[in-house]
Amino acid sequence: MITGASSGSGRAAALKFAKNGDDLVIVARHSKALKELAEECRAFGGACKSHINRRSQLPRSNQSGRKCC
Repeated sequence: MITGASSGSGRAAALKFAKNGDDLVIVARHSKALKELAEECRAFGGACKSHINRRSQLPRSNQSGRKCC
């Protein structure tokens, strides 16, 4: 599970794992960028589930993996 995946080092990490064929769960607050990243990652052949985590949900952020898997 990669948090902060919509930009910066989180995005770079997601792409690196995807290029290796790994299955991913990506989490971020920015839905458009997250959707685009998920599509890019899937293009490498692995599974990629995404979850939008809004600021209002931050106390529940540790449950993101359970919600999308």
